Amino acid sequence: MDQIQEERQQSPPSRQPVSARGHRTRAKLLESGREALAERGQHHTRVDDVVSRAGTSHGTFYLYFENIEALVAGVIEQCDAEAAALLGALGGVRRGDIDGLAGVLARIGHLYERYGDVASPWVRSPGSGHNRVVALSRELGMGADRALGVLALIDRLLPELGPRQPDGHRRIAVLIETISGGATPQPMSVGR
Repeated sequence: MDQIQEERQQSPPSRQPVSARGHRTRAKLLESGREALAERGQHHTRVDDVVSRAGTSHGTFYLYFENIEALVAGVIEQCDAEAAALLGALGGVRRGDIDGLAGVLARIGHLYERYGDVASPWVRSPGSGHNRVVALSRELGMGADRALGVLALIDRLLPELGPRQPDGHRRIAVLIETISGGATPQPMSVGR
């Protein structure tokens, strides 16, 4: 069982709102939680951090989440959905399309920026674990070991680059293409 599945089983389910206003309030709490988690980290975020950002009370927080762990599980679910879509987009990039791959990597960089340390465990241990790595390996036309290597490369390099360094994303794209057997490294073409 991977880390995210364990967290979901350990944390109680969040309470679902009934009204449109309730959905907006819950969404605001999740967004405030995401911001607090990105800034303070998963183990240092408190309910106070979330409610002060959201402009709500503790009572309102507890209407939607039993505790901070339930909020974290909700933020992880959001990150999981966004990351799955981005990894799916990797499969849509044609072999040899360095600029297309760099564009997807920039979007993954934004995910790291938005979710902070919540994004990194997702890449290391995706919600559906082995199945997602196998699917990615098929989409990229490489073995599961190489796909796992690509995920590790993304996890290690993208947070350090940040989302606004196109040359860095392009360099990582060349590395991924080289790992997947789709490109021959050409140092002169990397830096434009």
